[in-house]
Amino acid sequence: MRLRTSNIPSSYFRTMNKLLTFLIFLAVFTSGCKKETGDKSKITISGTSYPTVVIGRQEWTTVNYNGPGGLQGEFFGPDDNFNKFYTVEEAIKIRLPSGWRVPTKDDFNTLIGHFSSAKDKDGNFVGDINVAKALMSTDGWDNTGQEENRGTNSSGFNAYPAGFYIENPLYNEWVTTSAWFLTSTPLPKKKVTSHSTNYAFIITNLWLNVSVDNVTTCFACLPGVYNTNNAKSLRFVRNL
Repeated sequence: MRLRTSNIPSSYFRTMNKLLTFLIFLAVFTSGCKKETGDKSKITISGTSYPTVVIGRQEWTTVNYNGPGGLQGEFFGPDDNFNKFYTVEEAIKIRLPSGWRVPTKDDFNTLIGHFSSAKDKDGNFVGDINVAKALMSTDGWDNTGQEENRGTNSSGFNAYPAGFYIENPLYNEWVTTSAWFLTSTPLPKKKVTSHSTNYAFIITNLWLNVSVDNVTTCFACLPGVYNTNNAKSLRFVRNL
């Protein structure tokens, strides 16, 4: 059966052509707006603007949170956004834009998984020095005698070596040699100690830490034996 078009007004075809053109434009525009790895943007948290970067299907803030509360660092960083440390209890109370969260253990595993396939016996990713270099900022790290371990920040994550904060006595531990980040994920009961109840994420360039199984050495991992509940640097993440 043939479709009779003689009775269809020409204005109908003009309208359909315009609609088709618009739909094609919309499809191209939408695909162009899709965020790709390395794309940079900003979000506002507690009245302050924070730069972000896309890594895989995640978007991360690329400087440490510097909002109300927390503990003020006692060292000089490239800007104030590296000088604050927070506990898990403080972090989970921060009001974030829709979709954003305090990172979980799985979030950091996803991050490392873009750069490493190695895992410890608990299934957490473990990064070598090359993974650490990709995540490290290009300045602030002590590379004395180890220039080959200088951070490249090829990931855009921009981890600055703020260490973590000890309240008694008040000082920063392992500044210039490591970056410690909070996670909101509690440790399994069998791994809880008198000084550690939550997973943490560490990046280091000058010495070997041990991962969560206390056996596997790492430069970027969810650490075991050295993990503590002391205040740490805080980043935020969302899924794309």
